This record gives sequence, structure tokens and C-alpha cells, in this order.
Amino acid sequence: MRKYNIDNYVRYKKDVEIKLDKVRKPVDGDYTFLTDEEIQINFLPLVETLARKQSTSDQASGVLSINDLLQEGNLGLCAAVSKLDRTLLAESEDQEKTLKSFLSKRIKGAIRRAVDNCRGDIRIPEHKLNEIRKNPKDEKMVAMFFNSVFSSIDSKPNNEENMAYQVIDKSEPYNIALLNTYLLSLMRTHLTTIQYDVLRMSYGLDCEKCSANDIAAKLGINVSTAHVRISQIKRDAIPNIVLNKLYKFTPLQSSFSVNNIALVNGRPRLLNLKDLIHYFVEHRHEVVVKRTEFELKKAEDRAHILEGLIIASDNIDEVINIIRKSKTPEEARENLSSKYKLTEIQSKAIVEMRLRQLTGLEQSKLREEFNELKQTILDLKDILSNKDRRMEIIKTELLEVKEKYGDERRSEIQYAGGNFSEEDMIPDDKVVVTISHAGYIKRTPLVEYKIQNRGGVGQKASTTRNEDFLEHMFVGTNHQYMLFFTQKGRCFWMRIFEIPEGSKTSKGRAIQNLINIEQDDKVKAFINTQDLKDAEYVNSHYVVMATKKGQIKKTSLEKYSRPRINGINAITIKENDELLEAKLTNGNSEILMAVKSGKAIRFEESKTRPMGRSASGVRGIRLKDDKDEVIGMVSVNDVSTDILVVSKNGYGKRSSLEDYRITNRGGKGVKTISITEKTGSLVAIKNVSDENDLMIINKSGIAIRMSVEKLRVMGRATQGVKLINLKGEDTIAAVAKVIKEDETDDDSQENSPENEDLSV
Repeated sequence: MRKYNIDNYVRYKKDVEIKLDKVRKPVDGDYTFLTDEEIQINFLPLVETLARKQSTSDQASGVLSINDLLQEGNLGLCAAVSKLDRTLLAESEDQEKTLKSFLSKRIKGAIRRAVDNCRGDIRIPEHKLNEIRKNPKDEKMVAMFFNSVFSSIDSKPNNEENMAYQVIDKSEPYNIALLNTYLLSLMRTHLTTIQYDVLRMSYGLDCEKCSANDIAAKLGINVSTAHVRISQIKRDAIPNIVLNKLYKFTPLQSSFSVNNIALVNGRPRLLNLKDLIHYFVEHRHEVVVKRTEFELKKAEDRAHILEGLIIASDNIDEVINIIRKSKTPEEARENLSSKYKLTEIQSKAIVEMRLRQLTGLEQSKLREEFNELKQTILDLKDILSNKDRRMEIIKTELLEVKEKYGDERRSEIQYAGGNFSEEDMIPDDKVVVTISHAGYIKRTPLVEYKIQNRGGVGQKASTTRNEDFLEHMFVGTNHQYMLFFTQKGRCFWMRIFEIPEGSKTSKGRAIQNLINIEQDDKVKAFINTQDLKDAEYVNSHYVVMATKKGQIKKTSLEKYSRPRINGINAITIKENDELLEAKLTNGNSEILMAVKSGKAIRFEESKTRPMGRSASGVRGIRLKDDKDEVIGMVSVNDVSTDILVVSKNGYGKRSSLEDYRITNRGGKGVKTISITEKTGSLVAIKNVSDENDLMIINKSGIAIRMSVEKLRVMGRATQGVKLINLKGEDTIAAVAKVIKEDETDDDSQENSPENEDLSV
């Protein structure tokens, strides 16, 4: 088992103790008032405990050191705290126990994933497996395949010819070869090369079934572990972002600038490379001179003493006689000094000389040492008098340092530095962002939604919590900004790629966990923008907002270009009113506002002057009565566009923009749809063209996507046609338009003869 560095561990423990002393502690077990950082610091001992337990396990032994495990555990702690739902935490009777349980699971998961990665295990993301599961021609067959795929791969291969033959129900007349071919095509489409090879070789789809050791040897996986394992990770875990976080918050990648400031003659100076080398050589020259002078003085002092000892040894009988006749050591030193003209240091050394130095061997050593010192003194004096020799000494010493400590660089230096941004690692793909009535948000790739004909029943789009339904739908790209506007008139920022990804059927994440909105507030409108740091862009665009009571307000986008964590005031909301819509305009757009009673008004954006963020706006449309309210607003730049309206019971129609005459703002508007008991009240208004698709979702979570070009243009005052079949008392929840894309004809593929054997 690999032993960890005890010094680093002790240092880590001391740092934790210092942090614990300085951070706030929970009062009466209440952790909700602590910041994320304070919660992290309070639970650092938990990371230590779990990391030390894992360091002694068979799985981690010899794979990662305790320092690596501590780092991975701390990263898992940070990620777990960021996902903490403080509302649920406040409802817990024992918050500390709840937090420990919540954090322990994720810390252990982070540590185990790090160990697995170092062991050479193969990981297949869960969403990739779901993509394969959702494409089968034979759902029963593919389900059995995936029920068995996670059984131990280390088991010995049996005598069956292939995977499909092993798991199918023998009573069913399946085409085994065709089924294997179909499974291989699915896996090749959705998995990486190594993931595909592991599954293919493990179950013998088109080759001989292999054991874990054989697979590890053929694919170059860590053979010492003798283990090939397929594991799942959470869908919302974005590998590129995780890697970026590692680069940013760990020593995995370090970026630093060089500030060449050094002391020159006691004063700090900013030096270039040439000056640095010059002053460094001067410093080393000074060191060599002072060191040589010190060594010369020591050699001369020693030679002086040796000279006295040699005189004494040559006259040893007389020296002994003088010492014996002297009453005190001081008298002996004085007598020797006067007799042989010795210095005080020499006479003292003679008096203190030991008897063993009287032997012939010792006397010979004294003369050898004295002769060597004379040569050393001459050499040191030559160094002091010769600058070239001093420079050679500097070169020799630097070469010795290079020889002793020099090794090949292990880190990679990139001289073109700069900040590392997450968007650089994420493709700018189109996604569908959905927000439920209870405030759950997610993003889903647009390609997951297939086009259907008008009047279809739709497909399952999302499952929601009890008494919840999808209320908003938005189409954008990963790199765009989203501006969230709440019903209280607050504005918040978020990049679209920061929104957790989910499938069509997932519930999403609570907005409260992503942005700092108040408990009694909720998102009512949102817009997408490009780069908010582009001065020309933000000064040439405006945000137009509308409220349910018919108020409209226009504000420059520049007022919202400086994101704040806690948001800013976007509009002052009057009593019994709330924000409904927000649109991004270029200053020359036309505004259409529609009300529940079935009327709409069209006026020029220039009729509304730009206002500050704190303004409440001006009247945009006059309501029919107290029960009437605005249901939507659109901004139009192209007069050739059409207006599409949808009613509560699934009826809608497409009308030309020219049917809506331009009036002044604040009027009652004109009829945009004939409201009857069959159609229900108006719920949505959109500007569309033939290049758009329409997505409609009802409160039960059923969605339908249809092409707008299949809807004929009707008169403004007509009732419209049925767009979606609703069951029971179900009603429309949200409507969105998307850009049409070229897609392959799935129907022709599904009905091809070669795939008929796979249909149930």
C-alpha cells in the first residue's frame, strides 16, 4: 500500500483547524444562515475522515495518495454544497445529520470516481445509454440487453454464440444476426470508440467473447487492476466543465505572470532579462570574493599557528624546560614569546599543545599541513587578484547546480496566457429551455423533439411534480445569456450552458438553487442576448417589458449589462400587477400586445420613450374589464411576418400582420381571434413564418411540435383550427416557436423491409 506524505497531511490538518477557528459556527443547529463557503469549511473534517478511510481500502490502495484523495473530496464537497436545497434543509429536524448524509454520499462519490479514473475503468454516461434505449426497433430485446449489460464482465464466457442469443427469450422467433447488427449500429452511433469496443468484446457481438483481462490487454487498459467496469455518471455532469473547474481551483493548471523586481544596491528595481543576468552575476561575484577573503583569513590564521608549533617542535627540549620553570601559564607564554619572538596566539597554542604532538608522525603532519596551507593561501590570493578566475568559479558552480538539481521539465508552459473560460469547452448547440410553474428549469437539446403533423397527440415532453406544470418554453444556444425577470420586477443573469441539462421527461432543477430569487417570487419572463460586454451591442438594443395590467416599459439593454449575484430592479410593479413579458428590440420594432378577451393592439416602439430601471412604464393597451389581462407581447421587425394566436382549449390560427392596423399605444385594440366556449380564452401570441416550427405544451406535460407552414393564413377575426387534441380538462400551458431544420425522413427508415423482423 502506498504511504502518504505525512508532512503534507499535517499541514492540511493545521490549515483546516485555522479555518474552523475563523469561520462562523451554526447556532442551535441552524445551518441555513451560513454561506456556502462557511458550510464547506465546517465539514472539512468530514472530508478528512472519508479520505483517510478510502486511503486504506483495497480499491484506492496504491492508486492515489492521501493528498490526492483530500483534494478530490474537497472538490466533491464544493459541488455538493452548490446543489444544496436550503428550503428542504430548513424543513429538516436535524440539519447537521441531514447535511452529513447529503454531503457524505457526494464526497465518497467524487473520491471513488477519481480512483476509478486512475484505475483505468471505462465510464459510459447515463444519457448515452438512454439514447440507445430510446431508439430500438425491438424494445423488449434491447431492454433485456441492458438489464444484463451491467452484470459482472469478469465472469467466464459461456458456450453461447453471442450476447443476443444469451439474453433473448428462446420462444420468440428473433433474427439473431440482424439484432446484433442493429445493436452494434446503435452503440457505434452513441458511444466513444473505447466504450463501444468494451461492450462489443465483453458480449461477443461480432467477435469472440473476451474476459476482463483480455479486454484490458487488447485495449491498453491498466492490466494490474485486472478489472474492466462500465459505470454511469449523472446526466447533468458536464465533463468539460468539471475539467475546467479542476484547472481553475486545483494545481492541475497554474497561470502566473513574472514581475521582475529585485533589490539592486538595497533599492527595488524593475529589470529586464539582460539586467537580471547582469546583477545576478555581480551578486555571485560578490559572494565569491567575500567567501575567498573569509577562507584566506582562516588559512592565514591556521598557518600562523602551525608556524609556532613547528618552532616549538624543533626546540622541544628547551621549550619544555621553559614551561616547567614557569609558575603560571601566562608566565610560560611570556617567556616563550620573548625567547623565540612568538606572537601571543602562537605561544598560547604551544602551551596548550598535547603530548601526542611530540611524536615524529605528528610533527611530520604539522609540516605537511603547513605546506598545503601555503599553497592554498597563494591560490586564494591569486583568485582575489584575478577576475577571470572568479568568473570561471561562478560558471563551475552553476554547472554543478545544474548537474545536481537539473531534470527535464514535467509541466507544460504555455506562454500565450489568458483566462480559461467555460464556454470555450462547450459547443454552441441549440437547446430548449423549459420552466415549470413551480420554478423548475432545465435545458434539452432541440434535436430530441421530432416534427409531427397538425392534430397529433404529441409526445411526452416532461414529467412534473404534483400540481405542477410547464409554464415557459424558450429556444436558444448554449453560449447566449439569459436574463430572468421575476413577477416583482427583479432581473437576474445566467449563461444558458449553466442551466442543468435534462431529458424531455426529466423534472429539472429548482431556479432558487441557480439564482438568488426570493422565496415568494418567481420567474415570469426571460430573454436571450449575445455578449453583454459588447458596448455597441448593448447601446443599440432595448428591453421592452409588459405587465398583466397593460403597462409597457422600454429600457436600454446597457442598464442590464452588469450582472450581479443578487440581481437588480428591472421595473417598479404597481399593486395587484405583475410582470408578464420582456422582449429584446433594436429600437425600430413594432409591438403587439394581446389580451385574454381576444383583442390585440399594434403600435410602433418609438411611441414609448426609453426609461430608467426604476420606472413603472406607461399604458400599452386598455383592458376590457377587471377580469381581463394581457397574455402576451411580441416585437416585430419584418412586416412580412405572420401572427399566430393560440387559445386555451388548443385552437389557434395564423393571420397576416397587415390585418392589424397601426394605432397609438393605450387603445383597446382589434379582434385577433373569435372567442367562444369551444375555443376558450386567448393564452398565447407569437410572430411566425414558414421557416418556424411550433411547439405547444399543455399542463399535463404533453408536447407537440408542428411545422408552421402547414397552417394556412386565415382572417384576423376567425376562430382558427385545432392544433392539439386535449384530454379531459387539460389546457394549454405554453407555446414557443423554433427554427426549422432539415431532418431525415424517419418514417421511411422505420418502414424499411430490413427492419421488419425487429418490430413487435
